[in-house]
Amino acid sequence: MPRIWDTLWAHLARLQIAPVVVGEFGGRAMGSDATLQLSLTSFMASRSIAGGFYWSLNPESADTGGLIDAWGSMAGNPTKLDIVSRLP
Repeated sequence: MPRIWDTLWAHLARLQIAPVVVGEFGGRAMGSDATLQLSLTSFMASRSIAGGFYWSLNPESADTGGLIDAWGSMAGNPTKLDIVSRLP
């Protein structure tokens, strides 16, 4: 995936053509989905790409769950917080 990401959009940051913000990434963060998210955030960090929007913040997102597990406590999902903490 890193070669594909570089070809499609990361070269813009690497060559200082334009700033890059990853428009949407995230998911359940289990199994291969977690592996992909870790790979993406590690790739972004290695290229100093700090901008991105994690999907989703809200806990009631039926297909992905949220970065926050519960509104009342504002408890964050530890796995997802670990993934986004890798960004600069």
